[in-house]
Amino acid sequence: MLISMLLALFLFDKKDQKIEVPQEVQSPSSGTRYANITAYRTWSDPSGNPAMKGPYNTLSALNLISGAYEWQIPVGNDQKLRLEGEPNTGLLARSGPVVTAGGLIFISGAADNKIWAFDKKTGEMVWEKELPAANNANVCSYVVNGKQFIALSVGGTKDNPSGSVMTFALPN
Repeated sequence: MLISMLLALFLFDKKDQKIEVPQEVQSPSSGTRYANITAYRTWSDPSGNPAMKGPYNTLSALNLISGAYEWQIPVGNDQKLRLEGEPNTGLLARSGPVVTAGGLIFISGAADNKIWAFDKKTGEMVWEKELPAANNANVCSYVVNGKQFIALSVGGTKDNPSGSVMTFALPN
């Protein structure tokens, strides 16, 4: 049985970096398998910027009756790519949003190391916080003794290689 796990069809060399091609592995019981050893690579131009035009990440609210966008906003910002007076560029993120019963959307996971809260109805950003490193999982929400919290896993840094779990209390 052939199982293909090859995620990218076109591979290219960057000026100072070679992209490794997935290696074939033979096993008598499983046939040929392919392993993606280049996980989480994004396509970029020779200068390291994203190969596609931004925004590079958006948070969108859809009207499930009409199928139309209610609002759509870039999430995250790359200061070196943002032109003056232009909206945020958005940044590739590896986590999804969580929506609270109170109408807030929390999302994080972009390379600018921030967490944001947006108003569910309007898409307006109502809060942001700088994190010590990038979040690497979805934000979660929980309640203890009637008080609501959000928590997220933050990746390691030079000073704290194991990373941490950060928790924030929501106002009443």
